[in-house]
Amino acid sequence: MKLKLSRKITLPIAGAVVGLLSLLAVWHYFVEPDLGPETVVSEVAFRGFNSVEGLADQSDVVVVGSVKKVLGREVDTGGDAPQIPGVTPSGIPTIFYEVTVHERLKGEPGDTIVLARTDPAEQYSQHEKPIEIGQRVLLFLLDRTGDAPGFRRFRDTQDLYVTIGLDNGVFELSEDSIASPRWPDKFRVVEGRDDDSAFKTSFTMDEIRAGVAVNDLPSGSDDDDVPGGLLEEPPPSASPISVN
Repeated sequence: MKLKLSRKITLPIAGAVVGLLSLLAVWHYFVEPDLGPETVVSEVAFRGFNSVEGLADQSDVVVVGSVKKVLGREVDTGGDAPQIPGVTPSGIPTIFYEVTVHERLKGEPGDTIVLARTDPAEQYSQHEKPIEIGQRVLLFLLDRTGDAPGFRRFRDTQDLYVTIGLDNGVFELSEDSIASPRWPDKFRVVEGRDDDSAFKTSFTMDEIRAGVAVNDLPSGSDDDDVPGGLLEEPPPSASPISVN
């Protein structure tokens, strides 16, 4: 009797465990991305913006450019680890692109800049997709010239920049110069307009220039000073969005 009772109890439990393990295996196979054995999944938290005005306000430089080529790869150690020749240090794998500048919307960078990004071949991030050689992009940038102690080769590079909030500071440009944000997929030009009609998935360059120019207006300027008349009221301070 005890043996029969034991089988009645243990067999359903064993079946449930096997079923659960099978379900987890199927989920892992179909849902989890196959990133390769050497790829690290990056889970980051940062503050981003959902308006052109907000991004431009926090940027040192805003440019339209074309990605020309890869200059090299290096690990950003943050400046804490010793730089030992022949030994790969631990840190953030970084790729460096040469970008040809076509238009300066804010700041005075050179005709060619260096853009540092997380190396997609080594570390995957859902908020930082790879950029392609030859791609035209609108970039909202932070200047890291003279402020890159974690690098060896690129430490003293002139016109060295990173984008604000990973892909938050990247807009892709079509052949007819329509700018589409990478993340989030809906933006507004200026702060202070929260209705649905203010949020769009793409913008003309005139709209982008208007959003960037908001923070350059002299005190007391009226709406007519903004190209396209997009500014309907004095904007509050840029409101960030949190990302986890």
